[in-house]
Amino acid sequence: MPFPIYVPFFPGAEPHRILSREATPTDERGYLEQAGQMISAPVFTQALPRQGLVVDAGCGGGRWTRFAAQLGCNVVAVDCYRPVLHQVRVRVPKAHLLAADAGRLPLHDGSAAGAISLGVVEHDPQGPAPMLGELARVLEPGGILLLSVPFNNLLRRFVFNALYRRYNNRWAGKGHYFVEYRFSAAELRKALVEQGFSVEHFAPHEFFPPRNMGWVADRNLLSLRFAPDGRGGWELPLPPHRGWEVDKRWRPLLGALWKLSPWFVAGEILAVARKRTPPLADRAQRQPA
Repeated sequence: MPFPIYVPFFPGAEPHRILSREATPTDERGYLEQAGQMISAPVFTQALPRQGLVVDAGCGGGRWTRFAAQLGCNVVAVDCYRPVLHQVRVRVPKAHLLAADAGRLPLHDGSAAGAISLGVVEHDPQGPAPMLGELARVLEPGGILLLSVPFNNLLRRFVFNALYRRYNNRWAGKGHYFVEYRFSAAELRKALVEQGFSVEHFAPHEFFPPRNMGWVADRNLLSLRFAPDGRGGWELPLPPHRGWEVDKRWRPLLGALWKLSPWFVAGEILAVARKRTPPLADRAQRQPA
């Protein structure tokens, strides 16, 4: 089973507090350039179709929308949070924008040649099946999907997961709420196959050292704690966002593990998958008489 993560939140307020960071990053140019600086960037360059529609489902601040548009893709950026879509309009003027839930895409069946969905499907408490099914619906047969989810890497399995079990997950529903699932490669493959995809390959989805999404995300999520607000109530301070830079004291360990294999410390796993083409017999049955 994918590993669930729970963190303290004020229910209903957390998406706006977190997503606002992509609406107004402290370093606009640095944010936009992040996509091209990841180890997985060449995978996108090779796999994304230049003909037909490419849907960025859950585009956030639009750095991957921009990356795809620069490759010559015809991109539709979809997000449910309007403030980030306003920024995407400025950052990627050529992109088409849709304010919608990634689990209910306002697109016709088989209308897209490709889809991007990065760090989205893991946030559904029901699991990834509903969103994966929706992505399969809008893709044409043979359409390409580039999908990333948090990766249950070696460091997480042996260190961080134990900390979540001790300090966070045992308080599920008591001030701590579900935020995401983390997957092994086998778990992600199973979820994709069940929704009609064939997996071509996996790739680490991560920055090069000294930056690391997984390490910094775990440090931040495990540090979230309610604090007195000075007025007799409580607040939930968010840790500073430092551009995914790992603390200097931990960089030698990060570098050593990276040299052994990026998979040991990759914060996310990227799947390159295709929507399976129905067998000829099934297609013949669907043809109108």
